[in-house]
Amino acid sequence: MATNQLPSVPPTNSWEEWHEDELVEELHRHREEIANRFDCNLDRMYEYYSSVPIDPKVRPATIQPVSPSSPDR
Repeated sequence: MATNQLPSVPPTNSWEEWHEDELVEELHRHREEIANRFDCNLDRMYEYYSSVPIDPKVRPATIQPVSPSSPDR
């Protein structure tokens, strides 16, 4: 049976911790700057970033598989 009452116990999450994180705030600022630069036009963003030459000195990240270890180690 659904009610319109709020739950008696507030939900718990860590959003507040992430919301005040300096790195997350910096990421949001950069994302906002890029969006403003291209007037939030995803097609223009794609055209620009797909035309930027890739630096051959920068290697893509590689992920090595990790084997699970036994708990007694």
